[in-house]
Amino acid sequence: MRMEPTPGLMEQHGPEEVAGSTEQEPAPWQAFPVLSEQQSGDVELVLAYAAPVLDKRQTSRLLREVAAAHPLPAQPHLKRVRPRPDAHGAPELELLLCLAGPAPGPRSLAELLPEPSVDSHGLGPPFLVPVPARPPLTRGQFEEARVHWPTSFHEDKRVTSALAGQLFSAQERAAMQGHMERAVWVAQRAAAQGLRAVGAVVVDPTLDHVLATGHDCRSASSPLLHAVMVCIDLVAQGQGRGAHDLRAHPACAFFPAPAAQARAGIVRKLEEDEDEDGQPYVCTGYDLYVTREPCAMCAMALVHSRIRRVFYGATSPDGALGTRFRVHARSDLNHRFQVFRGVLEKQCHLLDPDTWLQASAQTPGKENNFPPLPRFIPLKPCFYQDFSDEIPIEHQVLVKRIYRLWMFYCATLGVNLIACLAWWIGSGQGANFGLAFVWLLLFTPCSYVCWFRPAYKAFRADSSFNFMAFFFIFGAQFVLTVIQAIGFPGWGACGWLAAIGFFGTSVGAAVVMLLPAIMFSLSAVMMAIAILKVHRIYRGAGGSFQKAQTEWNTGAWRNPPSREAQFNNFSGNSLPEYPTVPNYPASGSQWP
Repeated sequence: MRMEPTPGLMEQHGPEEVAGSTEQEPAPWQAFPVLSEQQSGDVELVLAYAAPVLDKRQTSRLLREVAAAHPLPAQPHLKRVRPRPDAHGAPELELLLCLAGPAPGPRSLAELLPEPSVDSHGLGPPFLVPVPARPPLTRGQFEEARVHWPTSFHEDKRVTSALAGQLFSAQERAAMQGHMERAVWVAQRAAAQGLRAVGAVVVDPTLDHVLATGHDCRSASSPLLHAVMVCIDLVAQGQGRGAHDLRAHPACAFFPAPAAQARAGIVRKLEEDEDEDGQPYVCTGYDLYVTREPCAMCAMALVHSRIRRVFYGATSPDGALGTRFRVHARSDLNHRFQVFRGVLEKQCHLLDPDTWLQASAQTPGKENNFPPLPRFIPLKPCFYQDFSDEIPIEHQVLVKRIYRLWMFYCATLGVNLIACLAWWIGSGQGANFGLAFVWLLLFTPCSYVCWFRPAYKAFRADSSFNFMAFFFIFGAQFVLTVIQAIGFPGWGACGWLAAIGFFGTSVGAAVVMLLPAIMFSLSAVMMAIAILKVHRIYRGAGGSFQKAQTEWNTGAWRNPPSREAQFNNFSGNSLPEYPTVPNYPASGSQWP
């Protein structure tokens, strides 16, 4: 049994490694409730007979007699009368008579309304109309149902708030993001061990305390150790039970709550929440955060362990909590729980190839968005660029810094052009201004295409060829920037030699020329740091020139698969998805 007195490992390393640094902007995400089939499905319609009320003075009598002759016990949500404007815009009433049954067709009032129970005087000829078969459960279903026939609706405010993304406060969202970042960090530790990158975290919501962190530990001898199963076993170990030895996986650990904060057991000691040996179920009242939608096995384990809520990031092709099944919302099971999807969805998709490819298949072709051009320009963007969408979370900060370095270098070329103009005005050579214009015109787009895009694609797809292209071209760019910082005469660059040497001719122009000299120098320093960092990451991941040659020979460099290459050695069936969520209870109650 693995028990740690304090969550030191995760507290010291988990969130920091996931979040990178304060420069990293968290990707926008939304927690969507996974509702039951009845709550999330379209409005089911059935045919019914209705008739216009020709004499409005007879409405009350007709309503009473028709309701007695044809009660609708299975459709109490349907209102018997609806107002309709006639051809001239005047209000007209229509009365719902009865359901049409399995063989709808033209019927007369005499066939539909038995006499003497109903006196049809005051009604027009009947007609067929579609009406909602079941009461609407969500605001969206109600809006759709009322188009066909007036319907009563008892709104569940929590469901409406959840669907609108307003169920959780800013403080709750921050806590949810922190817990899912832990799960992402644990998944990355699994990938470092050559395991499937799926991470999970069990949290006691009453204390906001992480109880267990686990990742996929499957092997030939233990094929059932999915991340969810590992977390449940770790919580069981903390209660003196459990079945697996997970000491070979340091990121899989149980963190008991401090004795002073241990909860009194208001939820966990309920008589109906105890198993056969008289002890409470393993996860009663707890929340689970998992990067990938659980499979059917894991979903049933969550039912049996009495989990309270499940939050998952990425859907799965075989998911049992929303994609293929909705295990958590089945009325024939003895426990149901809430499920939310989409917490840090993009980061979770990037962890695993199955979820990434599924998301790509469900997403239409990405429209190029760079460079962002004004609409009046008859040109379109050439590239698609989205750091949070395409770059793994652990590399987003570095790739953004390389992008900012490109922008800084372009700004340096613009400042250099202005300084060369001052140089020319101060009796310098006009050729320098011409060359500075050429530098700006050519190297602004060429540096983006020739070294930033290879770096972007290298991190996006773990492409050795693009890494090599970046090293060679960016290395040449570094050498050129050093030459520009030095400022040899006749190169069109206001470097140190050109600026200092011009003080004897024009002090004002020389001071202006110092600015690009400083900026070229800073660019060269930042380029050196960037190339060292990228090289360290590349070599640490096992990259080599041979791998780049292989990509070239096979043609894989033309369209490398997004992040799938780094998971090629993973095995095992993909985990399934979560089903939908049942009704939202009132505050403090348990979902049915």
